[in-house]
Amino acid sequence: IVRAMQNLLGLFIRRAFGRKQAVAKKVEIPENQTDCPNCLQPFNVEIYPEKSSISGNNVYCCTSNHHSSHGRIVQCLTCALTYTNPQPPPETILGKYSDVEDKQYLENISARVKTFDYNFNKVKKYLPPAGRLLDVGSYCGVFLSVAKDKGYKVTGIEPSKWASKYANETMGVETFTGTIQDLPEETAGFDIVTSWDVLEHFTDPLFYIAHCRSMRH
Repeated sequence: IVRAMQNLLGLFIRRAFGRKQAVAKKVEIPENQTDCPNCLQPFNVEIYPEKSSISGNNVYCCTSNHHSSHGRIVQCLTCALTYTNPQPPPETILGKYSDVEDKQYLENISARVKTFDYNFNKVKKYLPPAGRLLDVGSYCGVFLSVAKDKGYKVTGIEPSKWASKYANETMGVETFTGTIQDLPEETAGFDIVTSWDVLEHFTDPLFYIAHCRSMRH
């Protein structure tokens, strides 16, 4: 409640003391609005209007040139989460990721290895010295390869059919195709569960985090 009041006060101040030249513009509220994925409340304010329509699989590539394109972005007045609203159905997003092929990603793979190695060393003090590691959204398996070289038994799950195939056949790391719900039950019992640049792609991040926790010992 306090945060919502702060947000409303901020909106009032911006409107009352904003640029005098500003011209009031009616905001068209699209249909099929999405409640906040975090607190499930329907109250929000538009932060950025839709810049352009998002379509095609290119938008979902790691090396996409379309990152400046986005849908309508709002901020929840209850918990302050910023998210796209309305959100496309989860099956639509999954379908796009499933068909992604990003050959450009591989052109900088040596730099990506260095980045993951650096990041791994930063968090290693919080991890057990050995054990089973699951990487959710593992893409081409670069992080899995780094973790494997450091002595961990690794498994990945990745929706892109192209990326998971590359991880298995070229990087030599076990990778299943799909989402975390598609992991075989017998694989459960990991010591570590990681995700890199993944959380923001889920329409229900709380469910995702809970599912990740259920995969641990």
